[in-house]
Amino acid sequence: MSERSTAQMRELLDSLYRVDSGRILAILIRLLGDFNLAEEAMHEAFVSCTSKSCRGKCNARLVHRSA
Repeated sequence: MSERSTAQMRELLDSLYRVDSGRILAILIRLLGDFNLAEEAMHEAFVSCTSKSCRGKCNARLVHRSA
């Protein structure tokens, strides 16, 4: 992945986090029944989208699917 596309992906994920993290967290709390577990799961989903193993395969939809 080029530096430009990496920067674009980070920008997209930052935007997604700012806009949708509250909704994603609420869904996870409802599904998991535990705030701390839901918060950890949400953060892990975002982190996985920035990992080297996920580059080129991950997009914002993956974060939504994991919620």
